[in-house]
Amino acid sequence: MFSNRHRIISMLFAFLIFARPAFAQSDQAEQVILRSIEAHRLAQLARFKSALVQGELTLFRAGVPKSYPCTIKLALGEKLQRTEYQDEDGPVVFIKNGSFVWEARGRAVKQYKNRHPFLQESNLNPAFGVLSSLKAVESRREYSHQGLSIAGGRRAHRVTRSYRPFAGQWQGYEGSSEKLELFIDEASSLVLEVHHTLGSDYNRMVFRYGDYQDIGGQIVPKVVTHLFDDRKQWELRISSISLGQQVDFREFERP
Repeated sequence: MFSNRHRIISMLFAFLIFARPAFAQSDQAEQVILRSIEAHRLAQLARFKSALVQGELTLFRAGVPKSYPCTIKLALGEKLQRTEYQDEDGPVVFIKNGSFVWEARGRAVKQYKNRHPFLQESNLNPAFGVLSSLKAVESRREYSHQGLSIAGGRRAHRVTRSYRPFAGQWQGYEGSSEKLELFIDEASSLVLEVHHTLGSDYNRMVFRYGDYQDIGGQIVPKVVTHLFDDRKQWELRISSISLGQQVDFREFERP
């Protein structure tokens, strides 16, 4: 018969054998994320408070693409974004302020509230959104490394985080099974794609990043594409971006 001491040693040995792969996946994911944070130059970005983006926004409505010049203003780290463009119906402004989004056309204003935290972040650049939240050690260690995959025709590390929101965390998503996936280029360590699944594969958002360039010392994806359930929603082609120190918070208030 085994003594209690032998039983404890056997249990500890078994735990180490089976837990090691999970620890190894977490450690490898953290190293991949750290290299990506460095490649995206988050340390330099921390010096700035605002961003002004100019480009062409293409909307895919009923599968028909239509493009418009647009201007996007960001308060970095504040979950504030203002998008302006003019379509066939006239000027339109979208303001994202935390869990609220306002759409303004003339004097008419539509309000959307209780936005999911993933949608509160800026998805124009991984450095503005998901990577900024991974500067904390605890956040990085929630991810596991799932090997190499193909994203945008390139070999990429796939790191994932699966979780269930707790009751009251945010309205409408309690108890759902959620997954966040990052596809990080093996060669450059730049983020190629971000996938977020809310509850099921029928609520999957994808952001794709391409044509990275050095603009004013910052690494910027010149092309950003958003898909929902494999259907293309919009694509932004950035022509210019400038970073600054000043933020006019009045621009992000309800119109």
